[in-house]
Amino acid sequence: MIQLWPDKQLLRKNKKSKNRNRKFFRGETLTCGSLTYTVTEDDYFVPGCKTILSNEKAAIVVVEKIYQELKKNNIKKFIDKDFGPTPDDEHGRMSM
Repeated sequence: MIQLWPDKQLLRKNKKSKNRNRKFFRGETLTCGSLTYTVTEDDYFVPGCKTILSNEKAAIVVVEKIYQELKKNNIKKFIDKDFGPTPDDEHGRMSM
């Protein structure tokens, strides 16, 4: 059984938990068609990279969220800042 909600005693011991974004820490529930999924920190392949996920269901709902945001703002092209080479990582090793 996977526990998505952290133990309250663990939260009390962890001083950093007070400063965390509670929506992100508890998970963000997203929907794509008939699929509803709660995306948590564990679903991200690399902490801090919002578009590289380790779970297929999480990837589907996150892509739908990104698509809806692009459509709402009438943006035709998506540039993924988390994937590929960057000035700090010219060969894109961190995105593999």
